[in-house]
Amino acid sequence: MSSLEIAGLTGKRHDHVVRDVRKMFADLGTTFPQNWGKVPSGKGRPIDVVNLPKRETLILVSGYSTEIRARIIDRWMELEAAIASATSTSGLVTDLAAEVRSAIGGITKGIVHKELTEVIPALVRAEIASNTTMLRSGRTSGEIWAQFGLPKLKNAPTWLGNRLAEMGCAIEHSGCIEVGGRKFRLFDPDKAGICMKNGLLHKAKAYAAERVGQGKLRLVSARGA
Repeated sequence: MSSLEIAGLTGKRHDHVVRDVRKMFADLGTTFPQNWGKVPSGKGRPIDVVNLPKRETLILVSGYSTEIRARIIDRWMELEAAIASATSTSGLVTDLAAEVRSAIGGITKGIVHKELTEVIPALVRAEIASNTTMLRSGRTSGEIWAQFGLPKLKNAPTWLGNRLAEMGCAIEHSGCIEVGGRKFRLFDPDKAGICMKNGLLHKAKAYAAERVGQGKLRLVSARGA
């Protein structure tokens, strides 16, 4: 129910109703609702109204007189009866008066706002946490290279990463991390371990020995010169 309609039913000034709504939410310890709407006014500028669900509407008017509370409750019953009568056997609302559609729109905005500000961010955080767990379970080719005690060699992790990728050890669906502006592929540690034990470790040692030998050869040639 909009604050403007509440003002009309209670005989209060609209700005006073909005003031009461703010105080109510402060007393409840919850944030002021963001489900605002606009309605045209005779002065040219539209009026900003806040739309309240049934519970908050009844809480708001609980401090008003018995007569005022009765008006609000009667109006809610009218709205609910209109919705019930306009609902087809399929459960779809097919025909509603303009004021009822407006009331439902305000309530829907409140629900959507809650979804956007509370529910969806919570789901996103959970998804990120899930993905983070998955990514942390992977290892870079450099970590796998060091795990098997292979010597530190420039570009050796890249060589190993290419071999692991060829053997299907890469983690799919964004299996990578970014460090210092550089992206590193992540590999399934279990699959990588099996591949290393099934011949890839031997190839890696041969590759490392060849690289070390080439380094020594370049060093001797430089001294001979």
